[in-house]
Amino acid sequence: MPILYSVMSSYIKTIKKLLRPKKSEYSVTVKSRRRSKAPSSKDIYLKLACPNATDCIGFGKETLLIDKYFDYFTNFNLAERAERVGEKSKNGFILKLDYLKNGYSASCILKSANENTHTHISDNLMYEWFVGMFINKFCSKFTCFLKTYGLFKYSNKEHHAEFASTQVSIGTLKELQLQIEPSNSLNSFIKLGCKYSYLLCMLVQYVNGITLSSLLELKKNDEQFINYDLWCILFQVYHALSELRNVFTHGDLHCHNIMVLEPLSGSYITYNYYINDQLFSFKTRYVAKIIDLGRAYFNDFPEISSDAIYASACNNCSKCGYESGFYKKKRIKNVSRDLWSLSLMFYYLGEKNINMSLPVKALISSVVYSDDTRNAERKESGKLKGKIYNVSDAADAIGDIIQANKNTNYDPYNYYPYKYVPTGSKDDTYTYNEGQILTIRKGYDVQIEY
Repeated sequence: MPILYSVMSSYIKTIKKLLRPKKSEYSVTVKSRRRSKAPSSKDIYLKLACPNATDCIGFGKETLLIDKYFDYFTNFNLAERAERVGEKSKNGFILKLDYLKNGYSASCILKSANENTHTHISDNLMYEWFVGMFINKFCSKFTCFLKTYGLFKYSNKEHHAEFASTQVSIGTLKELQLQIEPSNSLNSFIKLGCKYSYLLCMLVQYVNGITLSSLLELKKNDEQFINYDLWCILFQVYHALSELRNVFTHGDLHCHNIMVLEPLSGSYITYNYYINDQLFSFKTRYVAKIIDLGRAYFNDFPEISSDAIYASACNNCSKCGYESGFYKKKRIKNVSRDLWSLSLMFYYLGEKNINMSLPVKALISSVVYSDDTRNAERKESGKLKGKIYNVSDAADAIGDIIQANKNTNYDPYNYYPYKYVPTGSKDDTYTYNEGQILTIRKGYDVQIEY
């Protein structure tokens, strides 16, 4: 099919820009009558506008400038340190890479697969990279997504084993091979994905946070968290999933695959969502991030999709790529499948938790989802029946909780024991308007005082 030979075009253009030789050091110029006082280089500007790159990346500020400054994190000459994140799992292992340039630092995640065995087949990272490149289009609109950067291949089995060990030499990073060539068609690309499945690795944006499951364990007896902040976190997730429901399904959205971070220590973020001419506004210190896209479905019509990738895998790989981690069964469009994390709230909080408000209990009880029905899809709305059948129902129900929480004691940002005092730092504001790119700006001089 012709589409299999043309779907790489937009992705190749992106990578060509990434790999294009630079004529000179990138600089940011601020228009001014006194040029001598204007920032003369990108590093000076970033140090002034975004002194902590990790916090800025977490909230989506200056990410384009940071990405370009570090060559989209594919220039390993700038890497200073590599350290293991968590334990090695059956699917693979993760390294945090720290970069330094002219005194300015940032970090990135290098995600690697394990060698497949007769008892376990790791998800193919080439497929996850494709999903990530699709999601990159929405990172400037929704705060809950992480950027995906380069796809690489270890030079051999020994090279892979060295990175899988507890000690990693920075020098060996330079041996990673960027697996993007402008002449590649999808078919030739997928052949590489099957042949070198466990040697592949990919770069993903780094944020400093904890999983939602861990946060729920810490906060399960915190009345204000479980009735207020938790739903601000989940609204960020389910609003995005609802907006993308026709082109994206995460497919593995348990609470370990939602990261939560606090980019503004001692302050909060004001979120403004304009949806169907209605304003959903709330304050919270938390930003949610969806991670692990290896079992997602996506449709970037007419360029590329999950179906196009699997069609290519069937034509070019043994057993349709199943033995290389390309298995289609779990990667299908399903607007109900991502209710998994929402259905787990009673598990984490306890069905008889006395700190839960009645509206929160009612919402959790209305989720129609179980291990037996997780693959069943219900596209119709269950709202009139008081049920949550899909991600759009979830977004609507969580939005109702947020609106109901306004001016109540559950809102910790308006009532005792929290109060506000003027400070030198300002809170940040995120604004979403239907079909529009988000805006992030500084807000009022406030901080939370405990």
